[in-house]
Amino acid sequence: NDADSMVFQTKKTLTEQGANIDAAVKEKVEKAIKELEDELAKCPIETITKEQAESIKKKQEELMLNKLKNMLKIVYQIS
Repeated sequence: NDADSMVFQTKKTLTEQGANIDAAVKEKVEKAIKELEDELAKCPIETITKEQAESIKKKQEELMLNKLKNMLKIVYQIS
């Protein structure tokens, strides 16, 4: 699903560009990844409720905001 893909891609970017990303920014993004992963672990897709789906979407949006606002602008600055 989209959330799993976002986690994978964000981790990949952190691995590839980690040395170029400010530690505070990296910490914020890693925290958002962990929160989304925890939320996904609590909500098996077979039994997910509307409330759980909304919670996952919220965590996914938080990760996207952290990623876009912080990490990607740094990566593009060094490119």
